Amino acid sequence: MLCTAALDLPLAGVETDAGFVRVNGQMRTSNPNIFAVGDITGHLPLATLAIKQGKVAAEVVGGKTAVFAPQAIPRIAWTDPEVAAVGLTRAQAEQLGYEVVNGRFPLGANGRAQTLNAANGVVLTVAEAETELLLGVTIVAPHASDLIGEAALAIEMGATLTDLAETLHPHPGLGEALLESAEAALGRAVHILARS
Repeated sequence: MLCTAALDLPLAGVETDAGFVRVNGQMRTSNPNIFAVGDITGHLPLATLAIKQGKVAAEVVGGKTAVFAPQAIPRIAWTDPEVAAVGLTRAQAEQLGYEVVNGRFPLGANGRAQTLNAANGVVLTVAEAETELLLGVTIVAPHASDLIGEAALAIEMGATLTDLAETLHPHPGLGEALLESAEAALGRAVHILARS
């Protein structure tokens, strides 16, 4: 449980909201000489966010221009198989008003997953229907925590389903499942039957 009350932050000119320290994109608090990063800022409690926030704060303190504004935040459950997601799920995208297209690729159709005896899993992609803009990816697979970085980069860079489908991946490799999920969303998957 987060508790900032004992810190007497108002005495330092630091504003809070529901116990969380308010910060701007440079990680400055309402007192421009005090910075805050990590869970205390009210963002998702993820080490990767705290690390990035710390880097931004350090650069600003050092006189550089930096802003904390991630577009894609990977989330991981360290289960067996691992579950990793970035961006929006189909339901979230539809709730936000997007008309979506989605792809599903079962890990059992991936050659590398078969050699690892790890065919239980799936890769799901969600994109805006008209533009093919990638909105989210969910991966349930061995090494999903390693694979989700490519999806995070794709979202950060504004990639489309076609961008993913045209990107060559090592064969056989688990990364091919992301490519094939994009192909499934485009109706071009070759290792699974197309849904009609």
